Amino acid sequence: MLLKSSTYLSQSTTTDSIQNLYLETGDIIHPRADERTYKALELSNKLRIFLIQDPKSEKAAASLNVGVGAALDPETHAGTAHFLEHMLFQGSKKYPDESEYMNFMSDHGGYCNAFTTLTDTNFHFKSSNGALEEGLDRMAQFFVSPSFSADSAEKEVNAVDSEFNMSLQNDGWHFMNLL
Repeated sequence: MLLKSSTYLSQSTTTDSIQNLYLETGDIIHPRADERTYKALELSNKLRIFLIQDPKSEKAAASLNVGVGAALDPETHAGTAHFLEHMLFQGSKKYPDESEYMNFMSDHGGYCNAFTTLTDTNFHFKSSNGALEEGLDRMAQFFVSPSFSADSAEKEVNAVDSEFNMSLQNDGWHFMNLL
């Protein structure tokens, strides 16, 4: 799937052969054989949303990508983006229990996770179809009113430090840091 404005498919590459394989629906180009429904939206706060509806799917999923990653950490505070990724899972004003989000996903046949790269931080989950709306609300509360408790902060500093120390044994991480 590509948005029409995507750099992956320029007008010069839109030949008859590609047009035979892909179907353009609004701003979204997708394979003709794909029976899912697609829609791209932009909210008034400039949040861009890409929706996929698959009535055959037994699970629902969501992903939110924030365009801030480890490369934007201040030199004096390396690991800040990764630390904040961890802290957002530690409860919110509406859902104050630190394990509530993960327990909710597990109780509804799913899981949740996040990752931080050099340029992005991504939060995602999968759940039963019936739990999508409640799952989205829980994820949204990360950004609306995160708890950021002192107890959680100490625990998550240790978790991020532990993950960092484990990465020192991984050649892929060394390579990425050279970039």
